[in-house]
Amino acid sequence: MSVNGPLRRELIVTDSGGRPIADATVTAQGFGTQNGAGWGWFDDYWPRVFRTDVDGKAVIELSVQHLAIIPENCGSVTFISVSVEHPSFAKEERLAYQTAESIVLSPGVVVRPQAVDAIRGQPVTTELYAVSGGQRRLDWNYENGQLTSPRLNTQSADGSSFFRIVRIPAESDAVSVLFSDVVDATALQERNGVATPELPLYPGVPLSGQVSDNVPRPLPAGGRVIATILGRPLISSDNSEPAGGSGRCGWSDVAELHVDGTFTFPSLPRHSHVELIAVCDGWVSMPESTQLEDYDRIHGTQFKSLSAAGQVTSSPVRLEREPVETVVSMVPTGSCVFRVVDQTGAAVELATISCFPNHSTSAGSTWLGYGTRSMDVLRNRQSSVAADQWSDHFTRVTGADGSAVIDCLPAGSVMATCTMPGHQVISPASYFPGFDGITAVIRADRESEVQIQLLQVGDKMAMPEAMSLSGRFPLLLRVVDEAGRTLPDAVVRTTGVNFEGGDTAESWGADWRVSDHRTVDGGLVLLEIE
Repeated sequence: MSVNGPLRRELIVTDSGGRPIADATVTAQGFGTQNGAGWGWFDDYWPRVFRTDVDGKAVIELSVQHLAIIPENCGSVTFISVSVEHPSFAKEERLAYQTAESIVLSPGVVVRPQAVDAIRGQPVTTELYAVSGGQRRLDWNYENGQLTSPRLNTQSADGSSFFRIVRIPAESDAVSVLFSDVVDATALQERNGVATPELPLYPGVPLSGQVSDNVPRPLPAGGRVIATILGRPLISSDNSEPAGGSGRCGWSDVAELHVDGTFTFPSLPRHSHVELIAVCDGWVSMPESTQLEDYDRIHGTQFKSLSAAGQVTSSPVRLEREPVETVVSMVPTGSCVFRVVDQTGAAVELATISCFPNHSTSAGSTWLGYGTRSMDVLRNRQSSVAADQWSDHFTRVTGADGSAVIDCLPAGSVMATCTMPGHQVISPASYFPGFDGITAVIRADRESEVQIQLLQVGDKMAMPEAMSLSGRFPLLLRVVDEAGRTLPDAVVRTTGVNFEGGDTAESWGADWRVSDHRTVDGGLVLLEIE
C-alpha cells in the first residue's frame, strides 16, 4: 500500500469473552511509515475520532488527498497508534498493524486512594494530584477531598496500572511537595472493581550538585539541568521490579545552573533513578562509559545502552531517602557556520537554518535542553507548561552574506534544515528518507562549516505593495537580532499604515482589530489585521 493512499484500517473491539463492544471511541494518535519514521496524527487535516458499530468494528480511512501531505519516498504506512475508550471498560492503547486488528477491552479497576502524611500520620485531603502510567496520561477526578481514578488497565503491558499520588500546595515551593511511592493497581485488593488503598505520602528528597571542573567559572546565564524520573513501583503484582521501560509513571523538573556551576532540585520522589541532562553555553553533559557501566552493575540497570543512539546521554543518580550531592561530567560543544547560496553562488539572505540535536533518557529522546516541570503541568492540565526553551539556540536566520552561526551543538552528526519561501535545497545529503535534512558533522570545541545551495522553484514571499481595505490581512513575521538569533517573547505592535497614493504613514485606527502580539519559539508571530 502506497503512502499516497487511500488508507484503510479495520479494528474489531471486543470484551474478554469475545463479545463485540458497540459505540467505543477509537482515537487515532499517530502512525509509522516504511522509512522508520514515527508521525503524530495531523489533527487539523485528518479525521481523528471513529466509533465502533454494533459488530464492534471501527474503520479508519484516509483519502489520497489526506495523505498527500506525507513525502512519497517515506514508503507505506506500517502501523497506526490508537486509543480505545468506553465508559464500561479501561482505556486501551494499541499499535494497529493488520486489517481487522482485534482489540480486547478489560473492566479495569477504579482506585480511590486514602492519602496519609507519612510523617504526621494525618489524612491528606487537599491539593492532591495523580500521575498515571502508560503511553498516555489519564486524568483523575478530584472532588470533596477525594481522588478517583478512571478505570485503570490492569491487563496492558504499557504500565497503565501504575500511578503516584502527589500533594502540591498552591502557594508554596517544591520543598513542600509530598509523594507516594509508585503503586501497581494490579497488586491492590479490590471489591466490585474498586480499590481503596491507604497510601502514605513522603517528603521529597533534595538533589544538588555541580558541573565538572573543566567548565570555566563563572558560567554564562541561561544554563539549566533537566531531571527525568521513569517511575516504577517498588513492588509489582508479581513481587518483582518491572524490567526495561515498562511501568512509566514519570516525574520531571528543571533547575537553573548558577554562575558558580551549582544546581539544586529541592524535592524529588524517593527511591528513584534520576537522569540528569545539563546544558550551558559551550558545554553539555555526557557521562563517561565507565561511569554508566559501574552504575548499571551496582543497580541492575541498563543506562549504558542509551549511549548507543549517538545522542547526548543522561547521567543517572540514585535517590533513596537522604539528600544527595553529585557532579555532572561535561564536554565542550561545537559550532557550525551555515553558508546559504543560490544556484549562481550568490548569498541568500533571510533563509532559516534549524538544527535538531537530541538528548536521550529512559523516557525517550527529545530536543536537547527541553524540559518540563511536572509540578506545573499538574497544576495546569490544560496546557503544556515547559521551561524556557533551549531550542531557541538552534534556529538562526542568514544575514546579508548568506551565513548563520549556530553554537552549543553536541559533537557528532546533527540534522539541520534550511527553509526559504520559493526555494528548495539542491541535492541535500539526506539525513532520513523522506526528509530534506542536511547532515552537519560537529566537532567538539571547534567551528565546522556547511554550504547549502538553494534552487528557486517559485515566487519569493514578499511584502505586498498594497492590501484591500476589505477582508483579512495575515502576516507571518520572524523576529531576530543582529546575529540572526530568533527572539521569542518579543512584543510586536503595529503603530502605523501607509495608504495607497499617500506619502506618509497614518496613525493606527483606534477601532481597528489589532493588539500587541508576542513571538513564540523560533521568533515567530502571526499578525492578523481585519
